[in-house]
Amino acid sequence: MTPLPAARQRLKLLALALLTGAATGAVCAGFLWGLGRATTLQGQYTWLLMLLPVWGWLLGRVGETVGRPSDPGMALVLAELSRHEGRVPLRLLPHVVLGTLGTHLFGGSSGREGAAVQAGASLAATVARATRLDAPAAQSLLAAGAGGGLGALFGTPAAGAVFALEMGTGGKLRLGALGPALLASFSGNATCRLLGGSHGHWSVPAIPLGAGSLGAVTLTAVACALAAAGYVATTHALSRWIRQRFPRGPWRLALGGTVLAAAAVLLEGRAYLGLGLPLMEEALSGNGSPSPHAFLAKLAFTAWTVGTGFKGGEVTPLFASGAMLGSALAPALGVNGRALAAVGLAALFAAASHAPLTSLVMGVELFGVGLAWPLALCCAVAWLLAPRRMTIYPPVHSG
Repeated sequence: MTPLPAARQRLKLLALALLTGAATGAVCAGFLWGLGRATTLQGQYTWLLMLLPVWGWLLGRVGETVGRPSDPGMALVLAELSRHEGRVPLRLLPHVVLGTLGTHLFGGSSGREGAAVQAGASLAATVARATRLDAPAAQSLLAAGAGGGLGALFGTPAAGAVFALEMGTGGKLRLGALGPALLASFSGNATCRLLGGSHGHWSVPAIPLGAGSLGAVTLTAVACALAAAGYVATTHALSRWIRQRFPRGPWRLALGGTVLAAAAVLLEGRAYLGLGLPLMEEALSGNGSPSPHAFLAKLAFTAWTVGTGFKGGEVTPLFASGAMLGSALAPALGVNGRALAAVGLAALFAAASHAPLTSLVMGVELFGVGLAWPLALCCAVAWLLAPRRMTIYPPVHSG
């Protein structure tokens, strides 16, 4: 068969990105509904937390049997973005979505973006195989699907498109994926909204430009970079340690669930379970955080949940922790607590993900252009100070 001209290949890729984004948005709408129900049930029936070890064991059994090819999750997506080998199976979608819903139903402390990003990547890889895209086009579609998942989930389509260019690159943007990423992210967001998916956006006061505010934003970024480095180092060290001692997933996850449930009860830490949205809302509303160290507790509960292998993500707990950290620093720095909470939210994510442009664009989409300069400064400083190897999305190099 004669190869299609380059222009027709490009149009084909863009059309597939549009369709993949819409399909991802539909999945995100259903996922957000299910996540809301799971969170509500966990709040109503607190005894469900006692079943977290049982859920962990079942999740581990699924991971080592029917879900084995897709169990690495985000690591599999990152590897595929580096060298396209068609190894992201469609079964990753139900595996990560249902796994994340179960984690939240039974009280784990994790995020939600992992499910959306991996679902988008899974759909994109499946479409690429079905339509026999060549490797460069398939990689662009995969990045677009992943970014479309993020944009649809948070209602931040521009940030989703930028995320497709930045995720796991170590600072080198995938500029060739820009067109497909924009189409996938905006179509995913539109579809998710059309199907009833709800997103949070906040109005926070602007921070006046001045020497004092420049110093306050910079110090907040430094604190967020330190918190992010500590979180990533702890999560990675914990993951290595527990996998060496408990190589089998069922027993590792059962132990992880047992320790997490016990800590939540004995340390009165139920507030630090789940996504952490109430904690984030409290900080962004100007009511402060439960204690000056609340952000550390949320990071610790999330590090244990993710490090032991439960499904979910890390972005929303990082948002909550960054907002609480910014809010806690605000009185000493003399800056509005709501505004500095928004700055902390973006800075902690920028440092932990090594995706400063995504963090900046998402911050502007969530909080408005009035906060653009402090968001730009905090994301840049936090990213520059974050150790290169300490990231929740480590780059995978080909070869």
